[in-house]
Amino acid sequence: MPRPTLTQADLVALCCAPILMGAAMLLDLTPLADDTTELLTLVAASPGRWMWANLVFLCAGVAWTVAALGLLRRLGSRSRTVALGAVGVAAGGVTLGLIEATMAYLPALAQSGASMSDRVGVVETLDASPLVLTFELVHIVGWLGGQLLIVVGLLLTRAVPRWVPVTLLVGLVGLVAFATGPGLALASCVLAAGSTGLAVHLARARQLPAPAPHTLSVP
Repeated sequence: MPRPTLTQADLVALCCAPILMGAAMLLDLTPLADDTTELLTLVAASPGRWMWANLVFLCAGVAWTVAALGLLRRLGSRSRTVALGAVGVAAGGVTLGLIEATMAYLPALAQSGASMSDRVGVVETLDASPLVLTFELVHIVGWLGGQLLIVVGLLLTRAVPRWVPVTLLVGLVGLVAFATGPGLALASCVLAAGSTGLAVHLARARQLPAPAPHTLSVP
């Protein structure tokens, strides 16, 4: 039975997902605001930046989902830990897209003629809704926990060189530690290097020729 392989779309998603995530986090205005009022003020002043961040986050969610499902198909049968992690990352990617879809209204609200207290009330009511809270919980637990499980699974199975999961772990810790600025950019590059290394290794493994069948020579 042939071993499942990664498609070109899987490989591209695996390489691009960390870059998209880092770019979106750098564009995101949320870490720059201390409260909802300040966030609305920032969004009203830079609606284009908010929409670009929203779009890139959405693309990142799609890329993480595609990459995770590719890993599940390729390595899931070899490691239950990787399989569980891939499911978590896929769930985190889907919910990230759903979260960004719910936040697309913010520039219009921030620039509306309603009073600031009314606008703040709309945002805080939506943020406190059970559906949004569930999306956020699944995204955080699935995306972070899933990647940690993938790292552990790669280390245990030795499916790839050890530097790949170590680099993934360093990049992931950096993304959590740095909300913005050069540290975040560096962490994104490190995570992208690990993901690219994983993609390259799996692509090379896919291209290895199958061993020739053993035959007995007849004298």
